[in-house]
This record gives sequence, structure tokens and C-alpha cells, in this order.
Amino acid sequence: MSLLEARTVFYFLLVLVGLAETVLGAFVVTGARNDFFSTPFYATGAALAAITSLWTVVLVIFGLNPQWKHALSKSGAHVTSTLVFTIVWVVYGIASAISMSSKCRHIQGNYCALAGAFTGLAFLLFTLTSAAMCLFCCTPRTRRAQEDGDSDIPSHELTLRAPKSHTVNV
Repeated sequence: MSLLEARTVFYFLLVLVGLAETVLGAFVVTGARNDFFSTPFYATGAALAAITSLWTVVLVIFGLNPQWKHALSKSGAHVTSTLVFTIVWVVYGIASAISMSSKCRHIQGNYCALAGAFTGLAFLLFTLTSAAMCLFCCTPRTRRAQEDGDSDIPSHELTLRAPKSHTVNV
């Protein structure tokens, strides 16, 4: 599997989970109509998920042709974006888990199930964005430079391989 294919798979999963988080956030907001804190909190989470999905689509569009000279087709834009989304979603997941655990003691009904699913998807978004970031950070610099169009190695020759194990015989 090439780096571009692996990146595209992670981005596709990010878009799907982000859209699911957006829809689920709307359901949580309707379930917490009378709660002063939860309504804007989950509405903000749904908006952040929509922004994550839209920005990921933009990165996919520019990332499909790494030979473009646009800044969004370079790996630096992808690393920065995934780093920001990783931080946003881990913070939001933790805040959602804390909020949900305190609110579910007093509220009955579907709210707790929806808030739990929202929290789970927030942590899934964190996991996917951190995995996408690791894909860039763990890739040798020459491969990233080639995918950015700054190397002479053809892109079809770049594949993800398991690292060679270094064992020492004593």
C-alpha cells in the first residue's frame, strides 16, 4: 500500500466518523433541550465535527496530486491539520466524558446513550487523527519529500513496509 493510499483511507474514515459525529451531535442537542450547558457544548462539538470533515475533504482534494505546488498539497499542511485535530478531539472527548458522567446521574432517557455515543465518536476521531499524524511523522523524510514532489523517486515505488528488525546476537 502506498503512502497516498494509506493517507486516503484514514481521511475517508475521518470524513465518515466526522459526519456521524455531526448528526449525533444534533440528536444530543435535541435531547438536552433544557440544559444550559449541554446544548451549546454538543452543538459546538457537532460544528467541530463538520469542520473536521470539510477540512479533511479539502486535504484529500489537494493530497491526491502531491506534485501540485500548492501549500495544501505538502505534507506540512497535513501534519499541522492532523495535529490540531488530534488536540481538539482529545480535549473534547475528555470534556464530553466528564460532562456526561455528571449529567447522567440526574437525567433519564436517551440523553445518556446519545452522549455516550458522542463521546465514543470523539475519541474515535482522536484515534484516527493521531494515526494519520503518525503516518506522516513515522515516514522517512525522503518519502515525504518525494510525495511532495521534491524528489526524483517515482511515487509508485514508495510503499509502506514494516521496518527492518535490528537484532543483536550475543
